[in-house]
Amino acid sequence: MPTPLKIVVFLGSVRNGRMGDRVAKYVQENLEIKGMEPIMMDPLEMNVGQVLQPLQFMKDAEKEAPEWMKTANVSIQQADGFLVIASEYNCGIPPALSNLMDSFPPSSYKHRPCGLITYVWIEKKIFYCLKSFKQPN
Repeated sequence: MPTPLKIVVFLGSVRNGRMGDRVAKYVQENLEIKGMEPIMMDPLEMNVGQVLQPLQFMKDAEKEAPEWMKTANVSIQQADGFLVIASEYNCGIPPALSNLMDSFPPSSYKHRPCGLITYVWIEKKIFYCLKSFKQPN
């Protein structure tokens, strides 16, 4: 039996009453049905707080980095791909998502596919959610 693909799933909201939990549960169940191994990264459950120093800028990450950051970075480095679950948040990326994902060096994400799953209550706002993730050429 082949090794299941490891997919890191980032949740983007820490708000009370967030809808991302429902979306994440659906995504997790469907990844498992497809024989993949979802690794959920929820900034609320991980108790991330505000990251003041990303991993790559620490002089001695092994000593300075909190345990959650070191563990998460290993999971990211070992992942076969990524899914990002994000809501529309004032026409931008949810701060908790940016705070979490920006905590790790770009090399941890390098050369793996990434998918974006967005949700929004107002149909016309989906454009803003997607636009905030677009990188300039």
